[in-house]
Amino acid sequence: MKYLLCIAFLSAASLHAQVDFGQMSPNELAQYWLTNDCGVTDDGPAINQFLVAQVEAVEPLLIRAYQDGPGVDQIRQLEEQARMNFSVIQKALESGNDFGLSKEDLELARQQTVDEYVKAEREKFILGYRSQALLGLAAGGGEAG
Repeated sequence: MKYLLCIAFLSAASLHAQVDFGQMSPNELAQYWLTNDCGVTDDGPAINQFLVAQVEAVEPLLIRAYQDGPGVDQIRQLEEQARMNFSVIQKALESGNDFGLSKEDLELARQQTVDEYVKAEREKFILGYRSQALLGLAAGGGEAG
């Protein structure tokens, strides 16, 4: 089983490393930028070059992304994932492990409802998406950046 997990991880890592930004449309490039933390990954320098090269086409997409935030489908997917994550977190908290947290922090985590958790995750996602749009505008160096 560990062998299969290792192979799956390495396959996923190699797929991520094989992103060809030159083959992406401006919309695909903008979406990749908005949904990945490109400033701290290995893709950062490569995608920055393509943002600069396609600044005229990508800039309006990033401006709209900042103004409108993520789409309804993206938010729905995030909420579904957050509900699953909440379930995993609650099961972990039931295990009795303190995970290095204080008793007060553990109690706060146990008292949080699924709706509170999903709301917080949604707000973080929207803020992160809009922040990525601004970072993309700055990295692209166009008129708005």
